[in-house]
Amino acid sequence: MFNPYNNLKSVAVPQQTGGISTSSVGAGPDYVLKRSGDPVVGGLKIPGSKEAMISPNGDFNAWDRKDLARRHMQMFQSMNNGELAIDDGMSSLSASEQAYQRAAINHQFREAFNNPDIGQWASLGSALAAKIEAQMTREGFMGTLMRPYVATEGEWPRIRTHERHVTAVVSSGINNIGYQHFREKESHIREIEIKASVRVAMLDLDRQGQDLLNDARDECYEQISVQEDRQWKLLADASVYAGNKITYLAGELTPNLFAQGRLLLEGKLVPPAVAIMAYDLWADFFNDKFLAVLDQVHRYDLFNTGYFGSFQGIKLITDGYRLPNFRVLDEGEMYFVAQPDYHGAYVTRNNLIVMPNDGFQQNEASRGWFVRKTFGAAITNANSVSKLVRLR
Repeated sequence: MFNPYNNLKSVAVPQQTGGISTSSVGAGPDYVLKRSGDPVVGGLKIPGSKEAMISPNGDFNAWDRKDLARRHMQMFQSMNNGELAIDDGMSSLSASEQAYQRAAINHQFREAFNNPDIGQWASLGSALAAKIEAQMTREGFMGTLMRPYVATEGEWPRIRTHERHVTAVVSSGINNIGYQHFREKESHIREIEIKASVRVAMLDLDRQGQDLLNDARDECYEQISVQEDRQWKLLADASVYAGNKITYLAGELTPNLFAQGRLLLEGKLVPPAVAIMAYDLWADFFNDKFLAVLDQVHRYDLFNTGYFGSFQGIKLITDGYRLPNFRVLDEGEMYFVAQPDYHGAYVTRNNLIVMPNDGFQQNEASRGWFVRKTFGAAITNANSVSKLVRLR
């Protein structure tokens, strides 16, 4: 099967004459510098210094807690300023090798686009979906906050709750939810479809001619994964209105205010596990009141999942590290979420299903993919979420 992502492995480019080698050179980091294509590890420098922000072993270069906090925020600023891009798998190659690989991918992309047999284009879509699924597993809210349930063919999925007689919030459609009273510890859950349509026009191919594969990946990821994360946020907001009240914050976040959100869950005998927050509240954790006891993440690979530390036994996560169009939380929002067994479950039935879309059959000079995923989610106890909001 044609998979350009698996083929980005050549280290002897000048000698190649027929295709791309499949020898492995490792996965590399997840982000690269836009200006050079160099990997973040070793490539991103501390502002005002020639020293690398991240050491070769993947740890942030920092002397103490405050210095580590500065690295976290500098990393965020680099992302927010557009200095970083998602790694396309070529960061370990030299500049000439990267140029060869990109030219080869663009050639094969154009070849698949122009091939009357749509099979090569379909294989390209399958490779694209595999790349997106790997990114969703790492970054998605559902896998972090909820208990997974994989339904089999012919099964009407049932999920278990930790307690009887609880108010649940259930997905009933994209951007739609419903309340349901769970009388027993097991209940059926409704499934919905998350869909994406990605299209590449021949005019784009003529004008841009390169990086269209990565552009298609980002567009599909935004339509599928970000939509899934927004569905969790919709469930969480509805849960707050049915369960715990919102805690409002007028100024800077403090440890006492953080404790209030945590205690709302503990008061309902629900053990809190995660606090997930927008980027502006994330920054508040790097003041002196928090830093003295904040257990910060030292490794870049953990930071890259949004996990940046722990406080009062609560795992701290932000979507602020993401590219701006992949963020879900609004400014000033923080959610305290219980352990998955107490919080809820999500149902999947299969991997991403990709169908090639041939615009030429409709007299359009374009090709693309229709991508779908069967999905269901429920917060099985509305008391398993509390919310803190900073007033603007």
